[in-house]
Amino acid sequence: IIGVNTAQRGSELLSLTKQSFVNENGSLMINFVQEKTGKIMKIPALKRVKQLYETEELPYKISMQNLNIYLKELGELAKIDTIINWKLKEPVIVDGKQVMRHIKKPRPKYEYIASHIFRRTFCTYYYEMQVDLKEIMKISGHSSVEMLMKYIKQSRPDFKNWEQYM
Repeated sequence: IIGVNTAQRGSELLSLTKQSFVNENGSLMINFVQEKTGKIMKIPALKRVKQLYETEELPYKISMQNLNIYLKELGELAKIDTIINWKLKEPVIVDGKQVMRHIKKPRPKYEYIASHIFRRTFCTYYYEMQVDLKEIMKISGHSSVEMLMKYIKQSRPDFKNWEQYM
């Protein structure tokens, strides 16, 4: 819930504590530093996040590895199991040594789910709700409209040319 309502990477989500939240002029805000970019962020706690904060139901600490494992399990339980042919890192033997390589083969879609799904979901959802791109960027922390649009296009295909057939 926090992930899809903050558009942040897993590293930021896992570092949030009760102290990350501050009341500012009657609004609950979340303060943190984006690990990847070093950007200092202050974003509003949207409704569902505010409810979790107020009811003291913030998540307990887990590792990024466990978060991604649990997300895959949720995807499997939710039957997000369409078979897609794409790449995942897996161990292979090269010259007698085990190394990690991207291997492309058919797998159920839930095997590809990871914490970055929160960020893409937020950006795509609010883009489709026609929220101003600059407003989405204030929360996601994207530096340019071009980067945000590239990001959204990666997660959602553009079917505008097909509207007459739909």
